[in-house]
Amino acid sequence: AGYAGPDAFTYTATNVVGTSGSATVSITVSPPVLTMAPPPALSATAGIAYSQIFTASGSATAFTYSMSSGSLPLGLSFNAGTVSGTPTQAGTFNFTIRAVDSSTGSGAPFNVSVNYTLTVNP
Repeated sequence: AGYAGPDAFTYTATNVVGTSGSATVSITVSPPVLTMAPPPALSATAGIAYSQIFTASGSATAFTYSMSSGSLPLGLSFNAGTVSGTPTQAGTFNFTIRAVDSSTGSGAPFNVSVNYTLTVNP
């Protein structure tokens, strides 16, 4: 599931004496509002093990994660929604994490992207 967009349906109501009337109802289903944690400013220390799990929410379906742009410092890698390793260089690193849900239907799948800044202290 995961349908977003306009839809309409018609219903008919009949009372006990047989009088009936029909009406059409139009609705618009909004796409889900997806968010991702943690906040976009991250910090680590060179030479010390680091791990950060990225968690998207707002969809009833599972997410697939990717690093869609940017780069990580030497010693860190991205795998299945987690940045981990031991950074070997100090500096500021910018990257974007993207989460795509597994919904189907009109407008799906839905996604969220967050630009992160990781500051690695000496």
